[in-house]
Amino acid sequence: MTRLLSIHVRLPAADLRRQIRFYVDALDFAVVALWPDADAPQFLALQRDEIVLEFYTPHPGHPPLCGSFVLRTDDAQALFPSCRACGPIRWGPELYSYGAREFCVEDPAGHQVIVSETLADAQDGGDGPAC
Repeated sequence: MTRLLSIHVRLPAADLRRQIRFYVDALDFAVVALWPDADAPQFLALQRDEIVLEFYTPHPGHPPLCGSFVLRTDDAQALFPSCRACGPIRWGPELYSYGAREFCVEDPAGHQVIVSETLADAQDGGDGPAC
């Protein structure tokens, strides 16, 4: 059976620099990813121990409380057929340059569930995470 490895919370935030200051200064998180670059990030990942929080700059018209969560797995492709049968696929599966195979399915409440598999030999297959 395919194992689910972890869950990461991914939420919108208008100012990622403020998120960094708060989580690093107040709660001792470390910045583990800024995408596409550190000067103008649109995506941020923070980690402390086994807890990972991810934030992204919302697109215009994005609902203010909309969020996504990521299920890390060891085999995203094995989960794709059952997800496709149970909910609308929003994108993917795709290979991304940051070393992941991902797809996004919407749950009955409208939340975006991103299923992500880390690949040892990933090839550039996309520009980055979508929401």
